[in-house]
Amino acid sequence: MRNLMMAVAAAAVMAISVPALAATTNVGVLTALGSTGYDTPVTYSAGSFSDSFTFSTTGGTNIFSVLAVKNSLTTASLLDPFTAVLTSLGGLTTYLTYSTAINSATNSFSQSLYYTGNIAADTYTLTLSGGATNASSFSLLMSASSLSPDVTTPVPEPETYAMMLAGLGLIGAVVRRRNKAKQDA
Repeated sequence: MRNLMMAVAAAAVMAISVPALAATTNVGVLTALGSTGYDTPVTYSAGSFSDSFTFSTTGGTNIFSVLAVKNSLTTASLLDPFTAVLTSLGGLTTYLTYSTAINSATNSFSQSLYYTGNIAADTYTLTLSGGATNASSFSLLMSASSLSPDVTTPVPEPETYAMMLAGLGLIGAVVRRRNKAKQDA
């Protein structure tokens, strides 16, 4: 009897400590994918899940957009919770905005996570997490495009400094002359 109780207790502890299903996908250089970006269905099993998508951007500042959408005919099939966070090696941490919608014409429900903003060239990880009562999928779309080309700051030539010093010298000479003229008068 004691062995049976120990086995039941061990099974209960293991059932509670089962980690969430997790998958990591390397998207590559997101800016190289062009205007189509990265578009894929994300499948998950019943229970909790946490999927990560790693990508990088190149160039200067990039406009980045991400949209994750789950459509369902019943509220029982919606994800609870449904969250996402964007992190970078450079220290950025941004949580995606969550919204829900009801389409009364089709009597369907929609959940979405979205973000649009400027990001620098870096390596990023988008982590989507949720809980589901049954296996299903949602759509994920990410894109990044260069906002502006890299601009280098111009460095003045030595001639520029020489002209500036000559101009300051002339101004100093004029001021000195005026002061001397005032003292003589």
